[in-house]
Amino acid sequence: MFDLDYILIMIAPHLVLGAAVLGVFLWGGRRKDYFENKSADD
Repeated sequence: MFDLDYILIMIAPHLVLGAAVLGVFLWGGRRKDYFENKSADD
């Protein structure tokens, strides 16, 4: 059986990294859509 602390140490960094990547991906996607829409309107 794994120790709870060991699980948190192994998983926590992955959750933080995943959240950061997801946040950047969504933010970058919104910026991309904004620029594409701006170019299309122009």
